Amino acid sequence: MDANLSFNVLDKYFFGLTLGVYSLDSHRESLYGETAFDGSAYDIYNYYDQRGDGVDLKFGFICRPIDDSNFRFGVSVHTPTWYRLEDVCGSEICLASKNGLDYTSSLYLDPWEYNYRTPWKFALSLGHTIGDYFAIGAEYEYTDMSTAHYSQHDDYLGAYYREQNEYIKHNLKGQSTLKLGMEVKPAPSFSIRAGYNYISSPFESDAYNTINYLDNFTETDFTNWKDTHRFTVGLGYRYNGGYIDLAYQYQSQKGDFYAFDDVDLKSTEINNDRSQLLCTFGFRF
Repeated sequence: MDANLSFNVLDKYFFGLTLGVYSLDSHRESLYGETAFDGSAYDIYNYYDQRGDGVDLKFGFICRPIDDSNFRFGVSVHTPTWYRLEDVCGSEICLASKNGLDYTSSLYLDPWEYNYRTPWKFALSLGHTIGDYFAIGAEYEYTDMSTAHYSQHDDYLGAYYREQNEYIKHNLKGQSTLKLGMEVKPAPSFSIRAGYNYISSPFESDAYNTINYLDNFTETDFTNWKDTHRFTVGLGYRYNGGYIDLAYQYQSQKGDFYAFDDVDLKSTEINNDRSQLLCTFGFRF
């Protein structure tokens, strides 16, 4: 939920402030199993629930420095999102041997609360329009993912989260995002659009899985995702009382998948390539 306030001075200096309030509720389950040649096997089951709320602020400023030009530049600052979270998780292992001896063990933890703070984000944007038929814009964002921070006042949990903060500093790094876009209007009612989006990987090259959820979680797999590239093209049509927009987006991203939390083992390269086709209808009353 966002609450926005904006104003301008002389149609030249524009200011904006946004208060963001967040509600979080997620659930995750996993099942991992192995079967040997002699018929013995085991399965490991995990579940993890997370609930909480958060708040942040976003500040923005746009300026048109030249009176007779539509060129503008902008800067924005996003504060960290301060989360108050509650986690609960459990795991269970089931063993089956070839001689029929079975064994099951489970461990479920009581809910625990803690705080989490995301990194700051800084952005710079440039834009220009020519008449009412051409527009171009660019935006660059930077956030240092290694500054994400956990905290907890309990002695045992506090020590655990301080250790996780050290892992974050080692495994994460600064992340850059570049956005480029343009629009051409060959006729007053038609628009042709194109865009490009680049997001650098937040992971160090030797990053590895460290979050063990108080030694109760048994998941071992993780993926070190690489840079993300997105390409978009679109068409728009405006008419009295409404509009229709059609857009296509292609995303390309690779990652190194590790079945176990050990970067010395050989990884498997996976692709997160996908296409999206979006159509928007709008009406004005």
